[in-house]
Amino acid sequence: MPILYIAIIELVRYTPIDPPKSPLKRGTLICSGSPLFKGGRGGSKMYFTERDNCYIETNFLMSVAFGRDAEAGNLLLNSPASLEIAIPEVCCMESLSALESEQKRRFRFNNELKQQISQLRRDLTSPSASSLLSYLDMSLEENENLLNEIKKRLFLALENIAANATTIPLSPEVIRATLSNSLMLEEPTDNLILKTILSHARTKPTEVKILLTGNIKDFTQPTVKEALQNAGINLYFSKTSSFIGWLESQSG
Repeated sequence: MPILYIAIIELVRYTPIDPPKSPLKRGTLICSGSPLFKGGRGGSKMYFTERDNCYIETNFLMSVAFGRDAEAGNLLLNSPASLEIAIPEVCCMESLSALESEQKRRFRFNNELKQQISQLRRDLTSPSASSLLSYLDMSLEENENLLNEIKKRLFLALENIAANATTIPLSPEVIRATLSNSLMLEEPTDNLILKTILSHARTKPTEVKILLTGNIKDFTQPTVKEALQNAGINLYFSKTSSFIGWLESQSG
């Protein structure tokens, strides 16, 4: 078992839930979705029997953790049988690093609140100080509760990734390609993730491939869009609800 899986299992103590059967029919699908990328499948019918491949990355996991995408967690738990969700393994590790950064920010905020509370408690006469003190005491508790919610959502998402998704390992070829080629994305880690997705997509030339990420800034750059299209990823969605709507439109 990969070390990453062991680490996640040690961190998370949830009981895996078997996802319900997909509402979509397995087998032949008729696709007529309008792609964001030029040269995709919009307006044309394509018949296929393989599973759709939906690529997600770190931004998707953090959208679940921070509650920015209400449908994202449900997709991981209840993905239809006609869909294969794939994510680079490095994204799981990056999401834990992002959680560590968020913990540090919350701890700094917590310390600042405690300092303000200490100062306010010295004021024995001001009604305003007393009122503000009660709000800060409440904020101190809610700050801790929020951090726990973020951790819980991320750990559950990682557990569902381990149970229901395909994780893409980091290959030597991808590392060499990342080091030898010019960076398409500003951040080296983002570039590594992109190269991993592109490499995996090329191994599935006949299957429908979709990218689902809220990272619009990076993944809608012209050079990135061209690279995705060349790898056969012709559909892009920034919100899970839009993707689910498209997926449901392909059934029947």
